[in-house]
Amino acid sequence: DGLYADFGGAHNGSIDGKIRYRAHYLKMRAIRRTIGRHGLFYAHSGMLSSGIGLTPELVDGYVSGEGEHGALGDGRFLHESISGSYLTNGTFWTAAFPHYGDGRQVPYMASTGQYPHVPLGNQWKSSSLAHPGVPGINDLYLRDLWRLWGTFKNMRDLVYYTDYNAPGVLENPARERTGAYLQIDPEKRVALLILSNFDSVSRTCSLRVHWEKTVMGARRKGEAVFALLPGTGEKAPRAVPFDSFTDFSMETAPNGVCGFLFGEKETLAPLLKEYEKPFPAPSGEAEEHLKKVEEQKKLREAPSRPVEELYMKVVMPEAHIPFICVRAFHSLEHRIGVLNEKNEFVLLGYLTRHGFTKEKPGEGDWIWAEEESPWIPLREIFPQGGVHRVVIRSFGVLICGKGEYFHSLHTLILSPEKNRDCREARHLIFLNEVEPERENFHFSVNLTTKA
Repeated sequence: DGLYADFGGAHNGSIDGKIRYRAHYLKMRAIRRTIGRHGLFYAHSGMLSSGIGLTPELVDGYVSGEGEHGALGDGRFLHESISGSYLTNGTFWTAAFPHYGDGRQVPYMASTGQYPHVPLGNQWKSSSLAHPGVPGINDLYLRDLWRLWGTFKNMRDLVYYTDYNAPGVLENPARERTGAYLQIDPEKRVALLILSNFDSVSRTCSLRVHWEKTVMGARRKGEAVFALLPGTGEKAPRAVPFDSFTDFSMETAPNGVCGFLFGEKETLAPLLKEYEKPFPAPSGEAEEHLKKVEEQKKLREAPSRPVEELYMKVVMPEAHIPFICVRAFHSLEHRIGVLNEKNEFVLLGYLTRHGFTKEKPGEGDWIWAEEESPWIPLREIFPQGGVHRVVIRSFGVLICGKGEYFHSLHTLILSPEKNRDCREARHLIFLNEVEPERENFHFSVNLTTKA
């Protein structure tokens, strides 16, 4: 169906610090001609400047998410600036950060027409790249938005407007808190207007559309408007007739979206029928994954009964990819600490191939791929005992050069004795549904107190 070009920016072909923009353009144009006008072509390279030259006639979407340090949900201006939406159709790798995979990102995607890539399958176990193997789990937060976009299934050569690049078309009086996106199929004269709420509370989204400034022009006889109401709970989405053709308003859920569909009734009939279909029930595989998530949540809780001794072992995975960007992939520094009353991380020390230490380790002390730490007595870290909320933070030291975020990768064993097969042993893995930040691995312990 098409191609994805990683390292696809103009700077990736630079030599001696010189960027060959013309050579990059000719290469991308040749790829476009090879896959055809309607073949899918995505490109990404991870730098904020990487979108330069990736214009709509060359690529169908610049894939953002990885190189923006998690800032795509920090505000409208940042999202519009670094999502790639300002120069071409934006797409979104939602696996880059766990918080990209929840409902907070929906209004940003909706307001710019930025469509998400939702990965399936286990790329690396016990990391933020470990995803469910079936739909219906990590994509549920997108159902309302996808159902709206689904009304345009199999349509192409669309024209779209947003309230940031076409304010003369979409008049939004509350742009800081609400967003608007309008896409039109000029040939079929079908239009979809999506309103989005950036607030964490319900809000009425209101907008005026100046149709005379769009490719559709004025309303024609026989054209109708339908409000597209999201589904709630087990209730299916609904479409209801709407009176106005210029002024639109609807109560919208926190971080939610709503829509309006325009066109001739005969043209809209099959689209509305598709929109009102009930959402499918979770599959057996989905139920099994959700059960696994609940089990991991319980394993992270401190047992109600304290134990005298508790040992911990860090286990690193095999090296599927030994290097990335000319640097060692598994060069991780594991910091261990606790969360205080303000949920702030308090560093206690480091976990190494030799055990626990308060001294910052060097490369020779790191737990590399396919290695594991010795059994580390938690009594050594918490000599007075008690209940503690523990966090292990893993940072890719060589990858980013200064110890920034990266995937956890490791699994963790907690046991009252130095035996991984002990009946009371807890085997913890990283799951996005359990950890809100991909560098963190949290759990609680309960040790008997010492006088």
